[in-house]
Amino acid sequence: AWQYSMSDQADILIYGCNVAATLDGQQLLSELSTLTDSDVAGSEDLTGAAELGGDWDLEYSVGFVTTESVFSTDFEDEWQWVLNTYTVTTTVDENNGTGALSLREAIIAANANPGADTINLGSGTYVLSRTGDGENAASLGDLDITGQITITGQGVINTIIDASAMSDRIFELTGAGNLTLSGMKIIGGVGDTYAGGAVYNNGGSLTVTDVVFDGNNVGNTDGGTISSSGTTFLNRVTILNSSATNGGAISVSGGTTTLTNVTISSSTATFDGGAIRVNGGTATINFSTIAGNTATGGHGGGVYASGAGTITINSSAFADNTAAFAGADVKGNITSVGHNIIESANGFTLDGTDFSGTITMPAISTDSVTGHSYFVVSAGGQAQGGGNPTGAPSTDIRGFVRDSAPDIGSYELNTAPVLDNTKSPALASVNQNSGAPSGAVGTLISGLVDLATPSGQVDNVTDTAGSYTGIAVTAANTTNGTWWYSINNGSTWAALGAVSSTSARLLAADSQTRIYFQPNAGFSGTIASAITFRAWDRTSGANGSLVSPVTGTETVLDSFSIASFSNNDGSVSWSGNWIESDSGGAGATVGDIDITSGYLRLKPTAVGNSITRQVNLAGAASATFSFSMPFNSLGSGQIQVQVSGNGGSSWNTLETITSGTATGTHSYDITAYTASNTQIRFYSTVTSTTGIRLDDIQVQYAAVGGGTSAFSSATDTASLVVIGNSAPVLTPYAPVLPFTEDSAAYTNTVASLLGSSVTDADGGPEGIGITDITGSNGTLQYSIDGGAWTTFGAVSGSSAFLLKDTDQIRFTPNGISGGTMTMTYRAWDQWTGTAGTNVNTTTNGGTTAFSSATDTVTITTTEINDAPSGANKTITFNEDAVYVLTAADFGFSDVDGNAFNRVWFMSIPAQGQLKYNGSTFAANNWVLRSDIDLGLLTYEADPDENGTNYASFDFQVQDNGGTANGGVNRDPSSNTITFNVTALNDNPTANHGGPYTINEGDSLSLDASGSADIDGDTLTYRWDLNNDATYDITTTSATIAPAWSALASYGIDDDGVYTIGLQVDDGNGGVVTTSTTVTVANVAPTLTVTGAATSAGDATYTLTLTDSDPGNDTISQWIVNWGDGSIDTYVGDPASVTHVYANILAGLTFDITVSAIDEDGQYFNATMLAPAYGGDYVSQFSGYSGTSLGNFAPITDGINGHANIAIMPSGNYLVSGVDSGSILEYQPNGTLVGDFVAASDPNLSAPGGIAYGPDGNLYVADYGAGKIVRFDGT
Repeated sequence: AWQYSMSDQADILIYGCNVAATLDGQQLLSELSTLTDSDVAGSEDLTGAAELGGDWDLEYSVGFVTTESVFSTDFEDEWQWVLNTYTVTTTVDENNGTGALSLREAIIAANANPGADTINLGSGTYVLSRTGDGENAASLGDLDITGQITITGQGVINTIIDASAMSDRIFELTGAGNLTLSGMKIIGGVGDTYAGGAVYNNGGSLTVTDVVFDGNNVGNTDGGTISSSGTTFLNRVTILNSSATNGGAISVSGGTTTLTNVTISSSTATFDGGAIRVNGGTATINFSTIAGNTATGGHGGGVYASGAGTITINSSAFADNTAAFAGADVKGNITSVGHNIIESANGFTLDGTDFSGTITMPAISTDSVTGHSYFVVSAGGQAQGGGNPTGAPSTDIRGFVRDSAPDIGSYELNTAPVLDNTKSPALASVNQNSGAPSGAVGTLISGLVDLATPSGQVDNVTDTAGSYTGIAVTAANTTNGTWWYSINNGSTWAALGAVSSTSARLLAADSQTRIYFQPNAGFSGTIASAITFRAWDRTSGANGSLVSPVTGTETVLDSFSIASFSNNDGSVSWSGNWIESDSGGAGATVGDIDITSGYLRLKPTAVGNSITRQVNLAGAASATFSFSMPFNSLGSGQIQVQVSGNGGSSWNTLETITSGTATGTHSYDITAYTASNTQIRFYSTVTSTTGIRLDDIQVQYAAVGGGTSAFSSATDTASLVVIGNSAPVLTPYAPVLPFTEDSAAYTNTVASLLGSSVTDADGGPEGIGITDITGSNGTLQYSIDGGAWTTFGAVSGSSAFLLKDTDQIRFTPNGISGGTMTMTYRAWDQWTGTAGTNVNTTTNGGTTAFSSATDTVTITTTEINDAPSGANKTITFNEDAVYVLTAADFGFSDVDGNAFNRVWFMSIPAQGQLKYNGSTFAANNWVLRSDIDLGLLTYEADPDENGTNYASFDFQVQDNGGTANGGVNRDPSSNTITFNVTALNDNPTANHGGPYTINEGDSLSLDASGSADIDGDTLTYRWDLNNDATYDITTTSATIAPAWSALASYGIDDDGVYTIGLQVDDGNGGVVTTSTTVTVANVAPTLTVTGAATSAGDATYTLTLTDSDPGNDTISQWIVNWGDGSIDTYVGDPASVTHVYANILAGLTFDITVSAIDEDGQYFNATMLAPAYGGDYVSQFSGYSGTSLGNFAPITDGINGHANIAIMPSGNYLVSGVDSGSILEYQPNGTLVGDFVAASDPNLSAPGGIAYGPDGNLYVADYGAGKIVRFDGT
C-alpha cells in the first residue's frame, strides 16, 4: 500500500540508532526499498545529540536519496538525547544486567532514557516469568512503561509475548507512559484483581498496530485485554478469547479509544460488554467486526456504553453476540454515523445507511500470512461495498488495500488481480547442458509479474485490493527438461512437480522466490510457452504450495424453450448466437435445422449442413460438452459432433451419430480445446431425409480465477531460451615448471596457465576442469575470486574441479623432498557448471563445456638435503649401573629420509662419566652411529650417587645426506640428553659387637651400633640367641641387654661357648646376617650354712645347707670341716647335716667351713684376701677360682703397710697396718667400719700378724715392739 501513496521520487529516511549497523538491518532497508519502490536511508551509528556520541547523518542508503534531513538545524541543535534502539537478544525473562538483553531489561533501559526509544524483537516466543507485585520499575511482574517506547516485532506469526508463566498483566502505562506496539502476538496476560490483562493504560498513550491479542483475562475487574483511561489507538488488531467482569476484551473508563480494522471475538464479560464496555470517556469503532462475544449476566453482548461513556460506530459489523439482558449486539450511549451492520438493534436508533436483521456469519478465519482473524465478507452480501468511502482506511486488518467502495467490518473482500497477457514475459536464458540448480540462479518471479503501478518493470498485473503479487503455475513444458523452484533465494531447491489448471504451484514475486529450468542433455532452442501461469495476489495460499485455483462451476446452456438461436439458459452466456449453414432455409423456425417443440431438430439433407455456437473457455480449468438426444431417425444419414479450440480454424470430431447411435445424454471432455473462442458444431456428412432431435445443449466448465479469488482469470505464458554451445578447443603444450624443494610458492592465474592454448568458437570465457592430480612433493592449492587458499581435494574425470580464468593456482614445495607432481585438465568455457564445484567431464567436446583434449602441467622439484633433527630425551637408570646409549636415544629424524650418521657432543656431563670404548672424551667430538650400535658409548654415575636431572649433555645429530647444492647434514641446534639416576637400596653393614663374655646369671649387653646403612635407612635388628635360624629378638635399637632369665629361655643357661646370630634389615630389601659367640663363665654356687652359735658338748649339732647357682649346675657332694678336726663328706645335696662336739671341747670356739662340689669343681663360699704391704691395699680374689675381684681395702682407707687379715666372730674382717700402727674393721663386702685398734693406741706400735685364739680374743704380733699383744676379740 505504501508504494501507491508515494511518487516515483519518494525517499524514506529511517531515524533510529544503528538501524543499518548490521547485515540484517541493511537487508531490512533493501527489502523496504523493494516493497515501496523508494530510495531508503538509515543510520549505522547513534542518531541524535553529538554530546552523547550521536549525529544526524544516515550513513547507509539503498538507491539515490536526495532528501537531506527532515529536521531543522535548530531542532537538531536543541535535541539533547539519542534515538535509542534496543535489540532484544534473548527470549528469557531476566534482569541481571549482564550478557544477553531481555525485553524487560530493554524496557528498564528505555524508561531511564529521556528520549524516544525503539525496542526490536526478533522471531521467537518471549516468555515473561518474573513474578512480583507492588513495584513500578518493570523489574518484577508487569512491564511498567514510564517513557516513550516503541516495541516492534517480526509479525504476528513470528514474534510472541507470552505472560502465562507470570500470572500478571503484561504492560502498565503511567500517565507519562507512551507505548507503541506492532508486529507481534500477545498472549497469557492475567490481571486477577488488576484491570487490563494485556495492557493497563492508566492515563498514558497507547498505539497498537498489527497485533493479535489471544487468551488474556482478568478476574474480578474490567478489561480482559485492555483497560484504558488514557489515549488508545488500535489499528489492524485481533482480540480473541478474552474475559473480564465488564468489558470482556476492552474496558474504557476515560480518555479516548479508537478502533480501526479490529476483530473482537470469543470474548466474555461476567456482566456488561462482552467485547467492549465504556463507562467513561469515548470510544470510536471504525471498520471493525465484533462478533461471537457474550455478556453472560448483563447487557451488550457486543458493546455497552453506560454512565458518562459514549461509543461512536462507523462501517462496523456487530453480529452473533449474546447478552443475558437487553442489547445482544449493542446497548447504551451509542451513536451510529452510518454504514453499520447490527444484527440485533432492538432499542437502538439506526442511521439510514445501517442494516439490521438476521445475518449469516461465516466461521471466523485466520490468515496464514498475517496471522489476523476475521469474518470473510460474502460476495453480494450486505457488507460488500457497504462501508463509508469517506475517511475509510486504505487497508483492511490484513493490510490488503480497500477499494473505492470499502466493505463493512475489518475484512475487505478480495478483488482478483488482472493479468495483462500482452506483455510477453520471458525467463532468464539458460545454457545448454546446465545442471541442477545451485544458489541464486534461474529467474526471480518478480521478473515475470509486476504490479503496473509504479511503472517501469513488467507492469503486467493490476490489483485494486492488494500490494503483493505472484504467479500460480498451471502448466510447465517438460518435454526438454526439468523445472525447479526455490523460495529462499537458492539456498535450497525443490522440483516444481506436476502442475495443472486444477493444481497450480504458487510462487511469490519477491526477492527470494525463483524458478529454474534444467535442460535435457544436448537440448538448445526456444520454448515459446515454457510455463503457463495466472497472476496470484497472495491473499490465500502459501508460497511454494500446490493449490487449485478453481473458483466454481459455470454453465452455458440452451434448453430451446424459445424458438430462437440466442437463448442463454445457463449461469453465464454463450459468446454469441447459433450460426447455421442450412440448405433448407435460414432461421430458427424454418429449414432443415430448426427449433420445434422445445427441441433442436437436425436433418442432414445436404452434406455440409451445420449449426455452430461459440463459448469463452479461456479461464476454464476443465470443460464438458453435453446434450440429450431423445429422438433418432437418421436412416442412412450421419451427423458429426465436433469441437474447435481455435475459433473454427480446425475441427475435431468427438462422435459420429448414425441411426444406431443410442438416444439419451451424450457427454464429451473438451478440456483440451478450452480457449477464448472455443466452438461446438453439429455437421452433416451423409445425407438423409430424416434426422435427430437435441435438447439441453450445454458446456459446463470449472471457472478459474477472477471475481473475489486470489487468481487472475487470464493466463499468460513465459518463454525460455536454452542457449547452445560449442566446446572449447585445447591444444596441449605440456608446460613444465621446475623448482627446488626450498623454492618460494608459485602463484598464477588459470588464464596465465592456459596462455594461448585454448580457442572457442563461441568466444566464451576460459577456465579448466582438473581431472587428475598426482605426486606429493608439495601442496597444490586454489583461490576463487581472491578468496582463501584451499588445498585441492580428490578429482577425476567424473569429478573434475572447475576453476575460471581469473581464479588462481598456487604450488608450494614441501621443503622436504623432491619429486614430480602433475595436474591434468580440460579446457572449460564456463557454459555449464560453477567454479569451485566438481562436475562430470567424461562427456566432452561437441556442445559440452569441456574440451575433448587434455593437457598436463608437470611440476618438478629438485631435492636438497635438509638438516636432520634430534630430540631431547630423559634417560632413567639405576645407580651404580652402566647405561649403554643407543641410536634411538638421540631422537634422530630426517625429513628427507637420510640415515643417521653420527653424533656431535657439544658438552660433557658434569657428573659421572660419558665414555667411548671405555674412555672418557672431551666436548666437540663425535661418535659414529655404527659405534653406538656396537654399544661403545656408555654413561655411568659416580658410585652410590643418584638424583633427578643428575647429569646431562648437549648434542647435535648428523645425517649422511651430504651438503651438495647447499644442503645441510648437521642439525644446527642442539638437543639435550638428561640422566635421571634412580637410587637403589644398598645393603647395610652388620656389626654384631661380639664376641661376648659374661658370667652365669649376668645379662648380655648386645651392641650392634657398629652396623651402618649408607642410604640412611632406619635399621631393624634381629637376634638369634639359640642359633636355630629363627630370630628371637627384633628391635630398632642398636643395643639391647636381655636378662639371664631371657638368655636361659633361649638355651644360654650354663657356662660354655654359645653361637648367636644377628640380622640387620634396612626396610628396603637390604638384609645382612652375621654371627658371633657368647662365652659364659662359670659362677660358683652360693653356699649358705646356718646353725646355732653354741652347742652343748656331746650334743647333736645341726647345720642347714643351702646353695644357689645361676648356672644349670647340681651339687654332687658337700664337704664340711667342723673345726674340731673332723672333715665329713656328704654325697648329694642334703638340706642339713649333723655333728657331735666332744664334751671336752666345751668352752672353745670353732669355725665351721664348708665346700661343695658340682660338675664344674669344688667351691668354697669364701673370698681370699691378700694384703699388699708394698701397695698399701688388700686385693680380693675368688676363694675357689683365684679370680681377682678388685681391691678390698684401698689405700685411701688410712691404713698403711697392710700386713695381715683375720675374721672376726661377727664375720667382719680385721686388717693390720704395720706402718700406720692401726687395725681397721671391714664388712665382708669391703665397706670400712672403722678403727678396731687405733694408731694412737699406746699398746700397739706396728701390728703385723693377727689371729683369734680359742678363747675368742685377738692376738696381735707387734713387729715394732717385738711382742704379742692380746685384745678383746669383739
